[in-house]
Amino acid sequence: MLYTIVPYNQVWDELDGSVSSNESQEVMVQGCVMQVTPIDSGSATVVRLLSTNPSDYLNPALQPGSVVLLR
Repeated sequence: MLYTIVPYNQVWDELDGSVSSNESQEVMVQGCVMQVTPIDSGSATVVRLLSTNPSDYLNPALQPGSVVLLR
């Protein structure tokens, strides 16, 4: 239950999962699925890895905050 003076449309519109161009997106880079925030049309900043491969988490090029090239 949510008690607020804010209209419920505003609360639920933020939580519906819609993604704008500045929000994070899921992409595959170097065979690893990750969540990134786009910088421009060809690069993005890594937010988090979504991989099940433990060696992906040891790769410093894929750590959160790194800039990756999108292809």
